[in-house]
Amino acid sequence: MRLSSDMSGWHGLCHLYLKRLIHPARRTTMKFETVMLSSLFAACLVLCASTFGAMLV
Repeated sequence: MRLSSDMSGWHGLCHLYLKRLIHPARRTTMKFETVMLSSLFAACLVLCASTFGAMLV
């Protein structure tokens, strides 16, 4: 059974099932949380790099 080219197989079926269960407002919140976590990770990397750079100088 083929739904579409990017949603084939059992993983695609799970994704479609879960997509219907998650409310659109919650999906937006989850995207915002993902962006916040990514920016926190980037900020931590910059802080670590600057700390190591200061120790080498």
